[in-house]
Amino acid sequence: MNYRVDRRALAEFVEQQADLVETAPMSAELVEVAATDYGEMTADGLRAVWLAAGIATFIGQAIAEEPERFIVQAPTLVGAA
Repeated sequence: MNYRVDRRALAEFVEQQADLVETAPMSAELVEVAATDYGEMTADGLRAVWLAAGIATFIGQAIAEEPERFIVQAPTLVGAA
């Protein structure tokens, strides 16, 4: 049995989660820790990492908990060997 990524479902999910992540503020504690541990990182760089980590977390969690949302059976091609 072959499987494929349901690109439409994945894209819709990512779009919804991006909206959530973009509206979530970074905590003051996170900004303080980042300034202490990663002093060379700019505020814009920290925001970019925050967004990427948020998206990655949501996608990873969703795939781990409900892989069938994004992985579907591929159609069988007639005459394929």
